[in-house]
Amino acid sequence: MPTLTLIVPLAYLTVLAGSLICFSFFYRRRKAGQIQQLEPWFPPSPARDVYLSLLHTDPQPPPTLLRAALVTRAASAITSIITLREQKPALALLSQKGSVPESLQKEFDLAERWVNGEVQDIVLEAEGWEKGWGQVIFQTAGEVAGYERLRGIVKKHEEMSRVERAKYDAEMKEKGMIQEKPAEVKAE
Repeated sequence: MPTLTLIVPLAYLTVLAGSLICFSFFYRRRKAGQIQQLEPWFPPSPARDVYLSLLHTDPQPPPTLLRAALVTRAASAITSIITLREQKPALALLSQKGSVPESLQKEFDLAERWVNGEVQDIVLEAEGWEKGWGQVIFQTAGEVAGYERLRGIVKKHEEMSRVERAKYDAEMKEKGMIQEKPAEVKAE
């Protein structure tokens, strides 16, 4: 009888430990599957692909071209950083209210980690080209990114201006305030 009193608690502990191990195994497996299903926050970076393809080409391109590609890659990373900084407060507010799913917050966290890794990779590459350039490259890339952003705004403004001008001209023609320009008369 004393062995039975010892066997029952041991069997209970064994079943309990086994069920906890099984639960832990399947829970971790499910969570890992969910992480793999998360969509990337940013599309693949063409600047990164261009730099890496130039870096691994057989006839090595000139160093100035590689440096320019690295600066373009850094400008792309800065654009991603700015996007994340702009979206973080809104996502935090929506997440706090429960308006967005938890998976969106996880996607955002993965995007932040990816951008931090990209920045570290760019700094290491820049330091490989020239000592101390890792600190300067992002200043240059910031100027490039600012110029690209300004150029995009100007392009948008020009397009809007062209569309508005066409609308205005059509409206004025309709009201009869603008007449068609007569064709030039040939001198005889």
